[in-house]
Amino acid sequence: MAVDVHSASRAFPDLADERFLQNYENYVCDAKCQREADNIRKQMLREDPPVTAPPVQQTAPPPIFVPNNNWWHSGFWTTGRVAYVQPGVQPLNRKKRQERSHKVIDDMDASIRKNSGITKGVIGRTIAIQCDRHSDDNSVPPNLYQFCKSCTAVRQLPENYYPRILNEVICGEESCIKGNGKCQQRFLPFKVLQNFGTEECQLWRLVTINLRTCCDCLMDRNSVFMRYFEQD
Repeated sequence: MAVDVHSASRAFPDLADERFLQNYENYVCDAKCQREADNIRKQMLREDPPVTAPPVQQTAPPPIFVPNNNWWHSGFWTTGRVAYVQPGVQPLNRKKRQERSHKVIDDMDASIRKNSGITKGVIGRTIAIQCDRHSDDNSVPPNLYQFCKSCTAVRQLPENYYPRILNEVICGEESCIKGNGKCQQRFLPFKVLQNFGTEECQLWRLVTINLRTCCDCLMDRNSVFMRYFEQD
């Protein structure tokens, strides 16, 4: 961010530079990690009625009880509780909600499990929510083809970071064009707060992390396909 164009011209890095590319790295996620990841996917993909504020009251409303679990608290991902449901709309019962969530998860590509967990050079834990199926996926226009499979994901930062939940697009595979290219993760610098103190005596400072935004397919210059891309 910058206050004016002059400041931006001096401070902004060139995001097209190779410094903002990362190689695809494998993820590590044990059985407990996978169970927690499934719970998070169900929360992210649930289709409960939209949450709206209650109608404005003319008289002073009673004190509002705020539970300890807020939107980013780790406990929220496992309880699946909704604080407020729109009046007049019946929420799905537990059985139907579970059936819908399981169907969504079962219909997904195995890439969501492959691309979840912790990985080299990434702070926190990554949870892949959905991975595209190239031209069969709604994220890609039907007349186009995406060379590198990518996944929408959420990242949970450690408890001494704020905000703790980040929205990302990550590479879903290592190679592209039948092995003639490499999928490279592109990211941009993103500022968050980190507590360098303790829970009792907090000391928050701005730090920069890498926010993953898209996946590029970079072709090997020795590939037989290069002749179709080289200019005369």
